[in-house]
Amino acid sequence: MNQKITTVEILVPYKQSGGVIRQHNVAFDVCKEDDHYSLKPCLSESERQVANIPHELKFTLQNGQPVSLRGKMDGNFHIIRDVVALLKEQEISLD
Repeated sequence: MNQKITTVEILVPYKQSGGVIRQHNVAFDVCKEDDHYSLKPCLSESERQVANIPHELKFTLQNGQPVSLRGKMDGNFHIIRDVVALLKEQEISLD
């Protein structure tokens, strides 16, 4: 079962031509799905490709800390970490 918790906006680095990296605001829907959570970027397919963000980032919480379902080498883990930190700041519980 997929239950939307909230939508948050964070800064995400986009790599542009010439190797320049700029921060852009990206909104993510935060959802609870059975035994894990997912972040779904509110971007078009082409925007996701430019930002190098998959259509969904999945994670669990272990001892209050996010753990990516893609493993320790998840190149987008910074997004998961930033969203979880923002939710804690806003006092939005994932449990």
